[in-house]
Amino acid sequence: MTIEQQIIDNVYHDMTKPLPSDLRQYVEALGQFVTMFSMVESRMQIALWRLAGVSPPLAPAIFSGTRMDAAIQHIKRISEATGWPKNQRALFDELSLQLGVINRTRNDLLHCGIEGDDAGNLLTSNALFAHIKERIRATKISAVILDQMSSDLLTIFGMLSLLIVDFSSFVLPAELQKRVWRYKAERQSGGSSQ
Repeated sequence: MTIEQQIIDNVYHDMTKPLPSDLRQYVEALGQFVTMFSMVESRMQIALWRLAGVSPPLAPAIFSGTRMDAAIQHIKRISEATGWPKNQRALFDELSLQLGVINRTRNDLLHCGIEGDDAGNLLTSNALFAHIKERIRATKISAVILDQMSSDLLTIFGMLSLLIVDFSSFVLPAELQKRVWRYKAERQSGGSSQ
């Protein structure tokens, strides 16, 4: 029985039956990941508003619907136009690169779903929506991987929070300076690694 079938069976047929522990861990990790991602999305919007010098009620009127990748590009352009120091631009580039990797996996996961027979052997793939073979991505996903992405999102959230509070003296605390990104996308062969 696939993971999707197990979830449907539990939700629609017998909600009194507990989920198997590995599936429960996956679902809990997915909930935490989605929550962390939404917090980072909100923080990115606030960073964009602040750096663009626009405050409510105009900021939401102007930037409503701005997706994560567009917000990142706007902030990069602001950094160029306002002459951010090289180290600050490099830091934002690093943050946005990792966020881009996580965002791609998130989009595939939430919009394309999962495939697999057990919670430890799942894939998310855009194969159904890719218009050419070279654009197909398949990425391994598990509770552990979701936890890694959530951990990286927490770091990114902290970095964006510092950016919002006082950019003029934007220096990362020692624990964030020593960070190592925990999530590394595990792409499967047969498609693009992008």
